[in-house]
Amino acid sequence: MRDKMYTEQKLYDMYNELSPQARAVLTRREYIWLAAGCDNDTLDARVARRLTGEPLQYIIGDGDFYGHTFYVGRGVLIPRPETEMLVELALARLGCRRYGYVEDWCAGSGCVGISVALACDIGVTCVERDGAAFDVLLRNNARYNNAVLCRRGDIFRRAGEGRVADNTLILVNPPYLNKDEMRELQPEVAHEPAVALYGGRDGLYFYRRMAGLLPALLQRGCGVIAEVGGTQGEAVAALWRECGAAVQIRRDYSGQERVVTADTQRVTRDA
Repeated sequence: MRDKMYTEQKLYDMYNELSPQARAVLTRREYIWLAAGCDNDTLDARVARRLTGEPLQYIIGDGDFYGHTFYVGRGVLIPRPETEMLVELALARLGCRRYGYVEDWCAGSGCVGISVALACDIGVTCVERDGAAFDVLLRNNARYNNAVLCRRGDIFRRAGEGRVADNTLILVNPPYLNKDEMRELQPEVAHEPAVALYGGRDGLYFYRRMAGLLPALLQRGCGVIAEVGGTQGEAVAALWRECGAAVQIRRDYSGQERVVTADTQRVTRDA
């Protein structure tokens, strides 16, 4: 949608007046999105931010995920299409009626947990520790009529204290970039919160901590669906198999290892 003060031709003319260097960074479609709802001065400021590499979603304040639009800001990761696998796999498992509840850990904007709650009649709790991210989570939950419960706190303490219900399906997109990857971030990714990206020297810090919780969670009928980095699937699977979990690695549509699941028993490929 574009601001009514600009005709389509006017926007095309304004875009063509940008420098060649600016047009090399900013597409015409992005320019039209940036122009929505703003005057010339605001548009100029938005363009300047985009030319620094700041993600479009941060500038306009919204990001799309699983058919829904979520507020996003500097405190949370920008929703990515590959993360929709968490929702797809969760809905397939919930269709089997094995799990009675869902928790979305490291929830950030809440896009994963809220999308599950909107698609399935089941209770969902989103857990987030960071204050800035939790504020965004609350805002998105209000946008979707409080579809989930929001809890601020540490997921490891929550699980260690037995506050995760039996037969809960846990969804998580944790920090998983390693030390070298953090040094080589693309300009857009460098604007996202490091706390949501950095997974320790080898990127596996969270998954090791999770391995310590798995035996008790599995004994209580819980399961885990976790996003991983494109080359981490086997390493995470090995860690979790040592805990007695039935583990599977799922690849995304580009063929990258994207999700590792842990259950008390192996599930079929379509779930």
